[in-house]
Amino acid sequence: VFTLFCLSYKKTITPSYYFVVLLLVTIYVPFSTLYAFSSFSSMFYYQVTFLFFILVLIQKTKRVKVPVLNAPRWALDCFLVILVLITLSFIFYSFYKMGFRLNYDLKLLYQVRAVFHDTIANGLLGYLFTLTTKSILIFFMGFSLFKKKYFYFLFFMACEVFIAGMANHKAIFLYPFLVLFFYLILLKRISSASIIFLFLSIVLIGNLFSFFGYDRFSIIFILRMFFMTVLNDYQYYIFFQDNPFTYFSNSFFGNFIEYPYKESIPEIIGYGRWSEDVAAFANTGIFGSGYMHMGFIGMLFFTLILSVIFKF
Repeated sequence: VFTLFCLSYKKTITPSYYFVVLLLVTIYVPFSTLYAFSSFSSMFYYQVTFLFFILVLIQKTKRVKVPVLNAPRWALDCFLVILVLITLSFIFYSFYKMGFRLNYDLKLLYQVRAVFHDTIANGLLGYLFTLTTKSILIFFMGFSLFKKKYFYFLFFMACEVFIAGMANHKAIFLYPFLVLFFYLILLKRISSASIIFLFLSIVLIGNLFSFFGYDRFSIIFILRMFFMTVLNDYQYYIFFQDNPFTYFSNSFFGNFIEYPYKESIPEIIGYGRWSEDVAAFANTGIFGSGYMHMGFIGMLFFTLILSVIFKF
């Protein structure tokens, strides 16, 4: 872990540098901790470590310049207006299909999420859901902050939180705060040492809360934020060692490649996790998802894609 942090250091601070440091803090450190104190497969740990070395080393190479698009202002304005209209249309249609109901009660989260997936987040609408929440609104929130248009940021943030009330995905609710976090660290040019110190402070505060018998802080900000994703990655690895890979057949490639399962993979992995005969939706990151599709080759493929994005 220490070696990877040293390798990732750069004098010239770029957004990709922050992302790499945060990936090390939020994924590799918890993964190493679980490996050290659990009976995780050493082979999976070596594979993930190798991929992090690849990610860090590519990030250290010369930065790739993004070509400038010299489009007329009216064309860009029309493009942005179209994106806003797509987003608002999706929100209104989804709200109608969900019976004009929102839910922010955590006790009903998985029930409402199941209804949303059956009603909205499948087929073409499923891709639109992902595009809207993870790309379009993220872009508009970040761009609004960059231009210091804080009213627009609040508006697009409200759109994201509104969708979260229908989809009941906790990540969607957290995206605006993640965008704001990155804006602040880029604005202040906060050092990687400060990020690591913040991470350690969260862990220390969580331990203090647990010592005094209040575990909710540890569960939300330590277990859920740092350990659930890497635990899901490992369980994906274990499952697909003995079961067929999906080869991207759970996407539009399903028209050409047969999907080998009846249920969705997150439901299969999460089945019985919290209570017997009850499904949980166990999402994963680039490592678990990559292994699900094509084993180690899939993990390497996703890592290289992420590295290329960072280079831009």
